[in-house]
Amino acid sequence: MNAEIIAVGSELLTPQHTDTNSLYLTERLNGLGILVRFKTIVGDSKEDLAAVLRAALARSRLIVLTGGLGPTEDDLTRDVVAEVLGRPLREVAELRQRIQDRYARLGRAMPENNLRQAQVPEGGEWLENRNGTAPGIWIEHQDNIVALLPGPPRELEPLFDATCVPRLERVASGARIKTRVYKVVGLPESEVDQLIAPLYRSYANPTTTILASLGTIEVHLRARAATDQEAETRLAELGDKIELALGDHVYST
Repeated sequence: MNAEIIAVGSELLTPQHTDTNSLYLTERLNGLGILVRFKTIVGDSKEDLAAVLRAALARSRLIVLTGGLGPTEDDLTRDVVAEVLGRPLREVAELRQRIQDRYARLGRAMPENNLRQAQVPEGGEWLENRNGTAPGIWIEHQDNIVALLPGPPRELEPLFDATCVPRLERVASGARIKTRVYKVVGLPESEVDQLIAPLYRSYANPTTTILASLGTIEVHLRARAATDQEAETRLAELGDKIELALGDHVYST
């Protein structure tokens, strides 16, 4: 299974806010053997979000959207997903009651716009958010799975672990993803590539990425296989050749 993450929120397109949710989700998805192929940040625009979602549906089995599930006018994720999937929003009585009860416990009057969070696209399943008013939403649509998650990490992380991971474990292929990193010193990036490109070109699995940073080069290998052992074997087959080609320039594995 391949996945795509769409982070929604104009604030994420400014220098003041960073999308950390996608890093957390990628780690958790990789642990399930699900490869993240695309990540997109899109502002609070119905047209832009709809275009990004349509592209995601055409190329990724699992689409995870984060943010844009709040009660305000610029929280568009729920509405856009419903429109693109052709699934009208329906108010869920239990969600309405939960939101009303939350405000009652706080002794505060509930703004009417909070009831937007009680709406779920037709056929979707709401996911309990124990740390906020915006529920997650899980939709199985034709060949796609679309998961909508709240933006605040303190809400997203426990919700994803408790409700999405068990569902994904049932439908994921069971593949395993393993990574090996070689740290190289004393050679520029171009020379490293010249030495190892003849080796890694013939391998589609593992994939090879060369990264340059101050004073060091990193060679990343990522293997995908049915079991941990098979993935490790694939890494060793190519990795041992690379380590031999680079010799003493490899200072850490």
